[in-house]
Amino acid sequence: MKKFLSLLVILGVLFGIGKIAEAKDIYVPGSYTTIQVAIDAATTGDTVLVNDGTYIEKINFKGKAITVQAVHGAPSLTAVPVAV
Repeated sequence: MKKFLSLLVILGVLFGIGKIAEAKDIYVPGSYTTIQVAIDAATTGDTVLVNDGTYIEKINFKGKAITVQAVHGAPSLTAVPVAV
């Protein structure tokens, strides 16, 4: 029985069964309409790519290990506080 289980594990590794999900790019707008909705949908390692534009919203990374960056220009975003 141990040999059978070992064989299953080896086959799983060789053929990608149980493969860890790969990071993906999520576009705003495109994949999602707002930065926050894209962050909500993101999982560890994903990159939220924000196209040029003005986005007035509060964002919360919710402790996720993701990247949020601009599609064009520097790979960073500038946050400007908005008075309500």
